[in-house]
Amino acid sequence: MKERTVRLEFAALEDRHGIIDGLTLARAMIAEAHKLLVPYAGADAPCSEIFDILMGQAFTDNLADGMPSIVMPAEHGLPDYEKRRRAHLDDARDRVAALLAEGREAQRHYWNGER
Repeated sequence: MKERTVRLEFAALEDRHGIIDGLTLARAMIAEAHKLLVPYAGADAPCSEIFDILMGQAFTDNLADGMPSIVMPAEHGLPDYEKRRRAHLDDARDRVAALLAEGREAQRHYWNGER
């Protein structure tokens, strides 16, 4: 196979700290990845096994690469970046907790046959 570079563009939201909202951006990227997998996995498999397998492989690759972590500033060279990064993550804490709770509730419904 021949390797090609593919460029994708995503709209991103900048918060009051000058940091890109990684949660919203990641969700948009995952949605696009799902669209790429549908032809291989089938449209009736929204949480397809192939997506889980590829995600696991990607996570393993990240761990092998030293688990790079990305919190994106809206512009390079942002002054007080570390302070802004911490404030951004503090502001996102409640959203992350709500997402985790929502995921646990969805899993509970699934495993209880409440699809």
